[in-house]
Amino acid sequence: MLFSYRKSKCINGCVLFNDERNYSYWESKKETQDEIEILSLLNASKYSESLGKILHIGIGNSFIAKNLNNFSKIDGISISSKEILKAQESNIIGYNSCFLNKYNKDAFKKFKNASYDLIIDTNLKSFCCCESAFDHLIAQYTSLLNTNGLIVTNLRGMKWSRIVIPIIGFNLKNLIHLRLKEIDGPESNKISVSNIEKKLKQTGHNFEISQNENVVFIKKLQ
Repeated sequence: MLFSYRKSKCINGCVLFNDERNYSYWESKKETQDEIEILSLLNASKYSESLGKILHIGIGNSFIAKNLNNFSKIDGISISSKEILKAQESNIIGYNSCFLNKYNKDAFKKFKNASYDLIIDTNLKSFCCCESAFDHLIAQYTSLLNTNGLIVTNLRGMKWSRIVIPIIGFNLKNLIHLRLKEIDGPESNKISVSNIEKKLKQTGHNFEISQNENVVFIKKLQ
């Protein structure tokens, strides 16, 4: 059974999930292999020196914030209020989180005066509603990123397409509760590095893309 919930829209008018009630999602689940691989490389000396202000898209169980060796600030976003509550309870200095659907047409308006050295998004397009929303997201990431800053993602997430729906869950531990369920999404949300390169060219900025096994680094040059 689905709830009727407060909705928002993407730049193209697609209706998006935007319900700030206490939905469970990844706050109690194990971190993904995508996150583990990204964290390992970010903690390596080659990358750790460049970390400063970070925007983390989809905070999950806050594994990144808890285990990253060096940062000055992390702003995390999530569509799960329980993920945000767990982040707040972690009491990590410099770690802030808020409820936000990244495909909302006005998603990053509150960040208009912010700039970041690193944007972590393991699922760049995995949950996208339409191509216009993805184009808009890439443009916003570009504007939020400092020169020489990085967008970091993972090939696993680039090959992953899902849709999130709100449902009523039931188990012996939590009885009746709200949770977000993933179902298969459209093939169009699976992307390649060459797809990303085409999108980046549309922004009017220059980028350099590199890979370390599954982890993809997108560096903004100007």
